[in-house]
Amino acid sequence: MQDRQKTHRAFTLIELLVVISIISLLIAILLPALGAARKSAQSVKCLANLKQVGFTLLAYAGDNHETLPVHYDGTDSANKKYWHTHAIGPYINFNYINSTTEMPQLYHCPSDNLFEADNYLETSYGFNVRLGNGGNSNLKYIRLLEIFNQPRKILTADSGHLSEDNFGAYSITRTDSKQYMYPRHTDNANIAFVDGHAGSTHNELDNYNVQKIYWDADK
Repeated sequence: MQDRQKTHRAFTLIELLVVISIISLLIAILLPALGAARKSAQSVKCLANLKQVGFTLLAYAGDNHETLPVHYDGTDSANKKYWHTHAIGPYINFNYINSTTEMPQLYHCPSDNLFEADNYLETSYGFNVRLGNGGNSNLKYIRLLEIFNQPRKILTADSGHLSEDNFGAYSITRTDSKQYMYPRHTDNANIAFVDGHAGSTHNELDNYNVQKIYWDADK
């Protein structure tokens, strides 16, 4: 009887080890798939954010003689008015008061781990300064009718952070490595285009070499 009980206990232990092994194997198989699904969901949410931001910029243009805002207006830091805080803020019920105002989640890409809502001017998305550059009088206040190839023209897109403890780049340009389009979605960057559609791109993300047709209004 004792031998039978010992054999039964040994068999139960082996059974448990087999079950644990199977569960471990299933976890090892499923985790990458779950991770990929999570990243895909984050990218979809980001695209939805960008599409809404893009539509809001177009709504602003519609109310301002078909003219887009500049990335910022004003000559000194105390009086600067930024595109995402001042220009389109009222369109998303966002009231920017000062540097302590918490930024809306619409400006947060779920894959942006450096985003801090209470950080000054925080955003995961940058505005294409070639379509309205407050720092360059030659590029100020561009009308939609002046923009060629609108389905290919970047309006706003995933942007990087100037540093880990600094806010995200609120503007993007193809000629400045500190204001760049950032591929945070498995080497893809999400973009809202001037014609209103949004999409992802893997190619031509090096802003020093990217073709002007994606950036410049007259190309």
